[in-house]
Amino acid sequence: MDFMISRMYALQRMKEGGAFLTTAESAILGLVQGADHPNFRAVQKIIWDASPDSGLLGTGSPGTPV
Repeated sequence: MDFMISRMYALQRMKEGGAFLTTAESAILGLVQGADHPNFRAVQKIIWDASPDSGLLGTGSPGTPV
């Protein structure tokens, strides 16, 4: 079985089990707890560049692993 397909199914099972799937960027920005944080802009600047397409989203809607 293809590694990416296995990964997509694993992500879907985690989601069905109650996991909150998010991006690394979203998690990092969540740690600074909003735009009012004094380091928000510096952190945002570091992660501003778009990440390369990993292929994990498949053909579903944006944000949906399968």
